[in-house]
Amino acid sequence: MAARLVPSQPLRASVVAVGLAFGVWLVVVARLPAGAFWITDEGNRWLQLEALARTGAPDVGRLWDGWQTDPDGVYFPTAGHHFLRQGQRVVSFYPPYLALLTWPAVRWLGETALYLWPLAGLLATAALFPWLVAGLGARARLALVASLPLVASPLLFYACGFWEQPLATAFGSGALLALLAAVRRDRARDALLGGLLLGATTWLREEGYLLAAAWGVGMLV
Repeated sequence: MAARLVPSQPLRASVVAVGLAFGVWLVVVARLPAGAFWITDEGNRWLQLEALARTGAPDVGRLWDGWQTDPDGVYFPTAGHHFLRQGQRVVSFYPPYLALLTWPAVRWLGETALYLWPLAGLLATAALFPWLVAGLGARARLALVASLPLVASPLLFYACGFWEQPLATAFGSGALLALLAAVRRDRARDALLGGLLLGATTWLREEGYLLAAAWGVGMLV
């Protein structure tokens, strides 16, 4: 029979997971080339930041100088799916929430702050994950499982770039913890917290709808 877990066990596993995540993140980021993004998706979000810096709004169309000679925007570089027309505006295909969250930090810390929220999401997920799996077994097993967000998911990859996925994953993990607590303790405040965190997950990434649906199906079965 597996040893019964006490609160100190997932807490210790969380400390290990956070330290491991931060250490691996530092090694990977230190080896990445400076001054470039891995893919155009990150550049899209960067343009939202540029628009915020120059115009006070994340509308990327305001960065284009061609409106004077092409007022209808026929030759606007839409880059495939990346930019969309909304009346007289041109906006990013991606919601501006990551840019809006990042902009205050970029003003104070410079481009280094681009990785602030992705790193925070990685570390928060690493800290929460052992608590989600705390019922699986004894301490040794729990410490092993705590490393799974690093080695068995693309979370580390996204945390090394300008993406909102790690932060959304952290919100989703917190939502599951709160909702599980609401079921066990029958407390409305836990359910409220879980709902708010689930909403924040969906606010950042539309996959939050799938997480909400999965939770609903799980409650039915």
